[in-house]
Amino acid sequence: MRPHTLIFAVVVLLAVSVPCTLAIRHLTVNATWALTAWGFPSGGKDSVDGEKVIDVDLFDTAASTIATYKQQGHIVLCYFSAGSWESYRPDANNTAWAKLKIGKMNGWNELWLDIRDLTDLKTVMGPRMDLAASKGCDGVEPDNIDCFANSDCYRTMTNPTVSKGSLVKQAQLTYNSWLASYAHNKSLLIAQKNCIDLIPQLYTSYDLALNEQCQYYSECDSYKQYYITAGKPVFNVEYAPANCTASNKIGLRTKYCSAVSSDGDTCASSATWINCFPKQASLNGDGSGDGTATRSASVADDVYEYLSASSSHGNKQTGLSAAGIAAITIGVNLAVVMVIAVLVMVGLLVSRRLRNPPATEATV
Repeated sequence: MRPHTLIFAVVVLLAVSVPCTLAIRHLTVNATWALTAWGFPSGGKDSVDGEKVIDVDLFDTAASTIATYKQQGHIVLCYFSAGSWESYRPDANNTAWAKLKIGKMNGWNELWLDIRDLTDLKTVMGPRMDLAASKGCDGVEPDNIDCFANSDCYRTMTNPTVSKGSLVKQAQLTYNSWLASYAHNKSLLIAQKNCIDLIPQLYTSYDLALNEQCQYYSECDSYKQYYITAGKPVFNVEYAPANCTASNKIGLRTKYCSAVSSDGDTCASSATWINCFPKQASLNGDGSGDGTATRSASVADDVYEYLSASSSHGNKQTGLSAAGIAAITIGVNLAVVMVIAVLVMVGLLVSRRLRNPPATEATV
């Protein structure tokens, strides 16, 4: 192969392989949502019409259904429990669960997981996020990521035993941070489910928040202070009737039950969700009214965006327009390609000179 042909091939290869892909659409605080994954005694149900985001169960929802939702303009979050063992899940027989399972979760037929065992947690949760990516989910909603705040979890830990949640708070933070990192490496959005005490440490790593009953427990302020201020949406569920005026003032996307079950922890079987926000007129568009942002010069400065699928996923745009950031990103990547191409050229010239040294003049 001629040197210039090889150089051209290397440049083309690098140009297509260097990560400069810009994410196109991302959730803003105005995103609407439907909840079909949970909320009722037997799972979840909701109308998806006019709702940008649909929260579905990872295992119970077929890839074809997810594909249909996306073709209709929806963004699909896939729910799974990241902090408990559920006997009915298809991966429940994985041998790694045996070391992880600890106490029974109050009110639910699930067993908490020992969050100190990150190695085995990765063994069972990595494949779940792999499954989400392979099914076409746009993001994930890992539930039960607050063991340290629940005594029925941390008090059942042994070797050593744990008497206070604060003793395993760092382990929880480490695990939750790993979940976000793994999701982003799979190009998945990730929602922080509850775990309010760790919002200050996690909001930069997570793309949105999903909360149960922050109004009921007077815990909504942290969501406004961190997530909403950062331009990230907060999806809120209240089982008892919600104060929609208060929710909308804060910026929450709240839905509540038309009737509550006897235990107060789910909607009654005959109930429906009532939204404190209007449906969206269109699920497709330029990001100005559909709860997403499109990377363009017209995107408002307070819209939450990423540079790329492999970026930190935690920073708002600062100072530069979206088009400016895009130009800089592409320019840097092209510069890297050109530098490597020059190095390859120099290497080829040196190699040729070593193989064919110039003839020396004969001495008289």
